[in-house]
This record gives sequence, structure tokens and C-alpha cells, in this order.
Amino acid sequence: MATAIVQSSSAVMGIAIALAQKGEIELILAIALLIGAEIGTCVTSLIASIRVDTTARKVAYYHLIFNIVTLLLIIPCFDLFVDFVYFTSDKLPRQLANAQMIYNLWGAIWLLPVIHLSTSKLKKSSRF
Repeated sequence: MATAIVQSSSAVMGIAIALAQKGEIELILAIALLIGAEIGTCVTSLIASIRVDTTARKVAYYHLIFNIVTLLLIIPCFDLFVDFVYFTSDKLPRQLANAQMIYNLWGAIWLLPVIHLSTSKLKKSSRF
């Protein structure tokens, strides 16, 4: 919800890192916040796509779908993900930065094999 309000996952991530530096937040909660921010950042592209062409709306929807699918892929192994991130660094702020990169890379690796299906449909519907 915070990301939807400030329309920036980077701002929410900055808040999480600041809390982590002060010892106010634990890794598992910070990663959950990070994942929520990834979903919340879709609000910006969805708002921007309201009064634009079909292709732009599809891109906004694909952004949302990417983030939801990545979330659904990480949920079953969330504890393992947190444990893995824990061992990437001895500093919590660095762990959070690593978690964000690994999370997005995880989604991309899983979705890259099927991206051609979406892009071929997108090309057919666009008027370039």
C-alpha cells in the first residue's frame, strides 16, 4: 500500500534499508516489504495506461502479471529465499539490495521462456 501511495518501490526500499540500518526491522519482514513494494509499483504503470493506446495498457498489465507470477513462484520457497539472502552478506541493508536483485532475476528466469508467447501477441495487436 505504501508503494501505491508514493508510487515508487525505490522509496519504500529506501525506507526499509533505513529501518534496517537502525535495527528496527528484521530480514524476513524487510523482504516481505520489498515484495509488496514490487507489486505496489505496478500502480504507477496502470495509472499511466488509463488514457493511452492498447499496447501501452498491455505493457502495464504485463508488468503487473510479471510481479504477481514472481510472487506466486517465491511464496512456496519463501523461507529458503530468506535463508539464501541471509548468506549473501553480513549487513542487512546489503542483504535487502541483494534480495531485490535476486527476486527480480528469479522472476525473469522463470518468465523468459514464455515471453515470446506474449510478445508475439503484442506485436500482432500493435499498429507500428
